[in-house]
Amino acid sequence: MEDGQRSFTTERSSVAAQKEHVNSRYISRNPMSAGKKAARVLFRNHANKSDDKIYIQIRETTRGSKDATFFYEATRTKVNKKRKVGGKEIKITQEIEIKSADPAKIESKFK
Repeated sequence: MEDGQRSFTTERSSVAAQKEHVNSRYISRNPMSAGKKAARVLFRNHANKSDDKIYIQIRETTRGSKDATFFYEATRTKVNKKRKVGGKEIKITQEIEIKSADPAKIESKFK
């Protein structure tokens, strides 16, 4: 791991049973970007095509950390964009936005 990198584990989500993704580990500099990585995986692998919003709980697992827990609400929007990457043009069909969520309000959303 590079300097400043932290590790996070997905604990629960609103779209997948816990056993399907428990201990999914994400390396990132902050918890929100780790949550966005987790949301991208969950939308791709577990969400229905009609699911545009999911809720995620992640925990920091970096050695020496306080094991803080973070709650996020992720929203998927359909887009039709093109971007050049490495000389190739790729098509972007969705964007994912993530924001912090209040644990008390989203507790009922988890499976």
